[in-house]
Amino acid sequence: MKKTICLLLQIVAFGVVAQEKVQKSFIKAELGLATSSTKKVIGTGYSFGQIGPNIRFRGMYGYNLSNQFSAAIGAEFSLIRKSLDYNSSKDAKMVPVFVQLQYNFKQDDPKTFFLYSGYGLSPKMGSKIFGGQIFDAGLGWQYQPKLFNGNPVSFMAGYHMSSIKDVRVRHYGSFGGNEFDYFADEKIKLSSIGISIGLSF
Repeated sequence: MKKTICLLLQIVAFGVVAQEKVQKSFIKAELGLATSSTKKVIGTGYSFGQIGPNIRFRGMYGYNLSNQFSAAIGAEFSLIRKSLDYNSSKDAKMVPVFVQLQYNFKQDDPKTFFLYSGYGLSPKMGSKIFGGQIFDAGLGWQYQPKLFNGNPVSFMAGYHMSSIKDVRVRHYGSFGGNEFDYFADEKIKLSSIGISIGLSF
């Protein structure tokens, strides 16, 4: 009986320790760069080829829900170069607040591949910060080098989408042999394949 009680207490103690290990929170910083992008004006259906790079910096606070699954909330500053008009001469800035999920393939292993996905909304702030939404998903790999005192470093590659609202777009047309142009507020969708690096604390 005493051995049984002792064993049960050991199991409970082990469960508490494991639970504390699983529920460890973390802070993560990411720097990303889109390698190529295509632009589509929603409503007109016009599509464009490669535009300037999308440079992103993210900071997030996360929580390990299990040995393999984590969730985080954070904010991003995104600078999308040369993306706001047909001749691609203007930049767009967004500051979305997002939620990101991550699933590690291995349990309790400092080196592992993982899947990630995130979604966020950007509020419009004056004339400099555009409103809209972002979505990304892809594959990553993380490990714990001695260079950063054992803090996890991750490398990611995947799909990234930015949808920018109320962009002043210049349209061109013709009527009766006469050409004309006009401006209208449109939604622009930017699709890109990007890479990023992250450091967790």
